[in-house]
Amino acid sequence: MNFLILFCRQNRTNQLILYQDIETIILYLQYDVGQIQLLIEMFKDNLKLLNTGYLQLTKKEDNQNIYKFQPIQYLVINKKVTSLKTKCRFLNLIMPNREYKEYELRILYCEGSTDKAIKFYLDDQFMNESQDLYTQLKSVDWKDTYRDEPFIYHAQLLDFLLQTCLIEPSIRQFDPQFRDIDLKDNFNISVFKIKKIIRAQYLLELLREPDQQVDVKMRQLQFTRIISFQQSVQQDTNFDASKGFNILKPKILEFLRLIHITSEKAPAADIPLGQLTRDVIHVIDFEIRKLVAVQNKANFTDDYFDYIVEYLLPFLLSYTERVLTSQNLEIKRSIENFSKEFAKTLEEFKSLLTDRYVDIIQQFRSKYPNDDYHISFQDVKRDIINNDQDQDIQLQSHQELDDRQPLLIKQKTKKKKTGDQVIDMSERQSLESLWDQFTNYFQKCPTVLDEIETERSTLANALTKIDQLITEPCEIKHSSDTILKKLINFVQSGILQPQNSGTIVILLKIMGKIIEKDPAQLKEQQKLFDNLGATQMVLNVLSDYSKTLGTNMILNLMKFLNVLLCQGNTKVQEAVYIFCKTQQKSENIFKVFADYLRSATLQIEVDEEDLDAMMQKDLVNVILKFLQNCAEGHYSELQNYIRYQSNSRASIDLINVVADLFKSQEKTIQSFSNLMRCLDTLNELVQGPCLENQVAVSDSKFFDVVQEMFPQRKKAGNEDRTQERRVTKKKSTKKTDSKKKKKLPLTKGMKAQLQNKILILILSLMEKREINSKNMILRRIMRSLPINTLEIHISKVYKKFNSLYQGNYIMKSFENINLDAEEDDDDDHPKMVNNEKQYSKKETVIQNGFYLMFLICYYIESGEALDSQLINYNKQYLKQQNKENNLFDPNSTIGQLYSLLLEIIEQSLEMSNKLLALKELAGLSNEEVIQQKAIQKANDKKRIVKKAFLFFRSKTAHVELIRDDQIELVFFPVLPYCRLQKEEKIDFQNNVDRSSVKAKVQDLMDRSSEFIEKMIHEENMRLIYQKYKLIGFFANYVQLWKDLAYYLTIILNLIVITSYAHETGDGNQLSDVQFFRDESYTLDQTKNIFFILGLVMTICSLFVVVFVLAKLAPLIVVKAYKKPDFFTGDVGLIKKLINLLYKPIFILLSCLADFTVLYYLGYGVLAILGTIVHPFFFCFHLSVVFLRFPTLRNVVRSVTEPRVSLLLTLLLIIIITYIYSLWAFIGLQKDYEQNCKSVLYCFLLIFEYNFQVPGGIGGQMTQNAPSPQYEPQRFIFDQTNNIILVIIMISIASGIIIDTFGQLREEENAMQSDINEKCFICGLENIRFERSSEGSGGFVGHIRLNHYMWNYLYYIAYLQSKSDQDYSGIESYVQKKRKEQDLSWVPFNRARELKKEDDDVEKEQKQVESINSQFDSMIESAKQLQIQLKLFKQRRAQGHKREDTNTQVNTYTQPTILDK
Repeated sequence: MNFLILFCRQNRTNQLILYQDIETIILYLQYDVGQIQLLIEMFKDNLKLLNTGYLQLTKKEDNQNIYKFQPIQYLVINKKVTSLKTKCRFLNLIMPNREYKEYELRILYCEGSTDKAIKFYLDDQFMNESQDLYTQLKSVDWKDTYRDEPFIYHAQLLDFLLQTCLIEPSIRQFDPQFRDIDLKDNFNISVFKIKKIIRAQYLLELLREPDQQVDVKMRQLQFTRIISFQQSVQQDTNFDASKGFNILKPKILEFLRLIHITSEKAPAADIPLGQLTRDVIHVIDFEIRKLVAVQNKANFTDDYFDYIVEYLLPFLLSYTERVLTSQNLEIKRSIENFSKEFAKTLEEFKSLLTDRYVDIIQQFRSKYPNDDYHISFQDVKRDIINNDQDQDIQLQSHQELDDRQPLLIKQKTKKKKTGDQVIDMSERQSLESLWDQFTNYFQKCPTVLDEIETERSTLANALTKIDQLITEPCEIKHSSDTILKKLINFVQSGILQPQNSGTIVILLKIMGKIIEKDPAQLKEQQKLFDNLGATQMVLNVLSDYSKTLGTNMILNLMKFLNVLLCQGNTKVQEAVYIFCKTQQKSENIFKVFADYLRSATLQIEVDEEDLDAMMQKDLVNVILKFLQNCAEGHYSELQNYIRYQSNSRASIDLINVVADLFKSQEKTIQSFSNLMRCLDTLNELVQGPCLENQVAVSDSKFFDVVQEMFPQRKKAGNEDRTQERRVTKKKSTKKTDSKKKKKLPLTKGMKAQLQNKILILILSLMEKREINSKNMILRRIMRSLPINTLEIHISKVYKKFNSLYQGNYIMKSFENINLDAEEDDDDDHPKMVNNEKQYSKKETVIQNGFYLMFLICYYIESGEALDSQLINYNKQYLKQQNKENNLFDPNSTIGQLYSLLLEIIEQSLEMSNKLLALKELAGLSNEEVIQQKAIQKANDKKRIVKKAFLFFRSKTAHVELIRDDQIELVFFPVLPYCRLQKEEKIDFQNNVDRSSVKAKVQDLMDRSSEFIEKMIHEENMRLIYQKYKLIGFFANYVQLWKDLAYYLTIILNLIVITSYAHETGDGNQLSDVQFFRDESYTLDQTKNIFFILGLVMTICSLFVVVFVLAKLAPLIVVKAYKKPDFFTGDVGLIKKLINLLYKPIFILLSCLADFTVLYYLGYGVLAILGTIVHPFFFCFHLSVVFLRFPTLRNVVRSVTEPRVSLLLTLLLIIIITYIYSLWAFIGLQKDYEQNCKSVLYCFLLIFEYNFQVPGGIGGQMTQNAPSPQYEPQRFIFDQTNNIILVIIMISIASGIIIDTFGQLREEENAMQSDINEKCFICGLENIRFERSSEGSGGFVGHIRLNHYMWNYLYYIAYLQSKSDQDYSGIESYVQKKRKEQDLSWVPFNRARELKKEDDDVEKEQKQVESINSQFDSMIESAKQLQIQLKLFKQRRAQGHKREDTNTQVNTYTQPTILDK
């Protein structure tokens, strides 16, 4: 049976297999040999089988089916079933209904009938529990009639019925502080059915049945009531039911109180139990008789007092409150009599009293007071408390309790008069306390949490792969989307029901696990849940029910929302923004957020043992994470909305709230996570940039904390001591406070990480801001962090870095920021080694030094008057950068020799200075020594400041970028591997597309990945060389070995030229050698000279070959290894073998196909052959001149580039020569003196002499056999051959070569002109920078500092080294543009130095435009005036005509008048 139990445990397939034979299993169920446990295992985890299987079992006519319900009881009573729907199914399964026949009711209740009310069958008992199964079967003559104890079954049945009716199971335990009328809504509809089936009157009758809680036999002669009671309960000793009622009666009282009293919603007069007054009185009288027996020293069972206080008194209190009326005086008197007898008996139970029992008894006493209570309940409570304290002290003295692994302590139990063992209540409380500790640890145990996480992952996988799990045909179309949609709807609809809280929390975690299970599919899963309404669901719930939801539920909802927003999903961010913008109720969310954040601001101290306080702390972190996720990716709409809710009636500036929270937090280890989260949130709200949020942060209390985290040196020690005193003062001497954790100040690593976040936020405030004295935010920063403060802290960072890495600038130093500062280790504080501090990695955050340097550069760029020595250091650095130093170029031989010599001299001087200082101190007095040490300390301080500044300044670069048509100055650290070799730079400059400025920059961007890969590889090689000093010594001077090998090559070949001769004529010219043909040197001496020089040459050559191959070969191998296999997919054995051989062969061929690798391999091999075999092999090494001198490369290119044209020209020469060969073969045999007997020989003869002898083949024949007479054929042959082949064709070939060489020279000149006269980035000419008064060092300063082309490559390398989540606003902008292949961020035709000039030009253009417009208006006015003058003249001319006409008329009429 045990095998079958294990076979089906947690395996649905095996459960289904066993279910096929369930009839066999239940055939003899009454002989329990493990079948009940097997059924429990079959149905426990399979509700579908439970719903269908048991319904089928109950149809069988078998009077033993009562045992089939034990598994159901186990599942329900032990809370394996919580769903109301499933509870109702179970209830309907075992409750009588119309379809049940008589035998079915008999099966269920053993006394079933067609009546509506049912009764329990309690007759067929077998009380001798000590007998084994064999004895029990033998006693009934092996008949199939054995039954289990029916009282246990019916007690479990009543408990099961209660379980199916309650909405909130916690109300089963009576609480004297709650009124029954307040609990009436905690029942479902099943309670009405149960009331009708199990009547109250029948249950009251059962309560009057005799039991064995009190032994009344000893006093039957003293009290007549006891005698009558004893006579009524006498039974056959073989059949004693009284013991079974001890088990059944507590459940009956609880059933009566909850089902027939508490669940009633009707008035007291209408409650059915109110009609059974006489029955209730009989029950009370029955209990009074037992109390009287106890007063007369009768024995009572262990649980009798529990029965009275836990069940009987709550029943009487509920009956008094809900049923008892003022008219029922008789029952009231009966209860008062019970109260008197109980008060008299209470002294017997004094040792069993607990706090809860005292509360219930006092409640009962307040309802029915009397003078027989002689016990002082206050004294009882005090005794209980003292007893608990004594037990705690005793437990602590005997055993140390581990908070993480609590153990249950076995206690001795006291014995009562009956000899039965009972557990003292104080001991029980101690055990309960220990059990609580155990469960608390169990819930936090890492192993348990891992298992829970595994189960969640399994369930999440099942939900997403539901189509694969359900293979059987189903009417309802099942899909993961449908199920997820239903789960989301369930969360929204059932959020307010308390019984659903646990389920909803689990569902939220499971849905979060579905989203996070595959990081590659994170965005898609977030979009899926958003499309299914998850985002809307959470926002609606928080908006509608945020005031009623508990902290735990809000916490889990916010965690799920953060999963949806993780990594700044823009679709979810948009959904959040649209909801907030369109739904006015969203203001409730922000109000709740503000309340929690402000509450955290006021709550300075959080007790880690206070679960509610810790939960609120977690919620504050989750809210901050939500605000951060909303702004992730620089989503500007939500950034602004978080600051100002435009559609809200009362907008809340959460930026200031977060800043206040940041300021209020104590700088302790316990508050470190909150401080970091506040800074992360503020950073995301500012970056992008969001200009309004920049102003909001700068105006907040943020800079108050900045001054605290970056103190002046004189105040630093005092500040730390003040912080230490503040967090450790007022220590409590009480024992309860001894368990609390001591609040500790921030560790050095935590301070460094907080400073890092603060500096990032300060730099984010500068995004998209003009760097000048008018920048108010910059001025605010300069007030909070003066340059002297930056000087102090940058020196601290450099000291830590130099101490930890000995000044070695490596990438590992950038990884310290990722260390967990909250981990407690011994390496977190400085240690003294050789009288010097050794700092930890956690506190050595090199990024802080760079960020401080960025601020210093911003201060200098602003033009403000600064009083600091750093200004002079910066001028020296810029002057050095602009200075050309070709003589000591580090890539040249002289430069490398100079650096090697300088390093030796510096080390020697340092040692000598130390010796001199010690010598001087030896001859001074104590005061002089102290004074000298002070001077030396001040000098050391200045020296460290200078070293720190020059270190970070030399590793800091800047680029100018364009965003929104505005130039931004961006500083960044030059990473340790950003060291592109000079050869790579020259090669790129020679091959870049110079058709336009944009084409040049595009080429740089396209090759950036290749350059970065090479730089990273070279950095790794440098670290290896640094680790192995001897190898590093040779590797760091590769150029020196190249130059030495080159010079030795020239010397060896000069010796070869002057030493080898062929004078003896013996045919052994390879061994006829004499040093400079000097007879004083023998053959052996000459060979020794060649060997020594060749050996040195070989060693230098091998150094060059090894280090060049180490530089190139790994990159080629990695690139070739990434090539896919020759055969892909499912392949057979032969194809696998081919794939296995394909990769090595392809890698080898790839290496040999590279010209540089092949050349240097030959370089090394021929150097060895030249030393061992013969010096003539050294002639190959002269080919290095083509690599050293670009002009010679152009000579070679002038022949190789026009190869097609030259080959075609050669083909034409061959064709013409062939034609002349045929001519000579036919008609010029005599002139060739019979040397042209074959066409081939004739062709070769003509081809050879045409290009050797003046005049070609004709000149050769004339010299050998001059003709005595003139021959026309010969004349034509010689002249045409000479003109066509010798003159024309050779001139054509020479012209092609010469033209190509000229073109290459022009291109090189144009390239040099473009390099020297134009900026690679902006394309502006040098003359503009030379004329500009704003330029820093003119054009040279521009291309070496502001628009240094390789800084843009290093900036891209810096972006690639960072995570997308850590990008600032400008960095995200540039990365986005790069992915889009958009170069609009590059400052084409623009530069910050020319900004004033551009402004002047723009101003002049505006003035010219203004003058032009004025001139145009004047011209227009003149035109209008001219038109008016013309009109005026016309009117005037017309006026003159009218006057002339009038004059003529007057002249004509005047004589007539005169005449008159």
